[in-house]
Amino acid sequence: MKITIDFKSVSSYADFYNQLQEKVKFPSYFGENLDALFDCISGEVKMPLAIEFININGFQSIAFSRLIKTMKELDEEVEGFTFQHRLKKST
Repeated sequence: MKITIDFKSVSSYADFYNQLQEKVKFPSYFGENLDALFDCISGEVKMPLAIEFININGFQSIAFSRLIKTMKELDEEVEGFTFQHRLKKST
């Protein structure tokens, strides 16, 4: 499964988790934090799974740097999981 998270409509971690949960069915006990995200993707979600973040602006790349780092770690450690992110081009 491939999903895309569009950061044009993400201004907080709550926005991110809402979008993600609409697309990836996490267990009801999912805790909406980075540790829970890592645990669910590495053990609860059916693979293969590809997640792509699009339209991330410079401010968001800083504000969500821990999330991006977690996703990169998952990409390295979990077989069948891939992660990409694209910075929004300045106009």
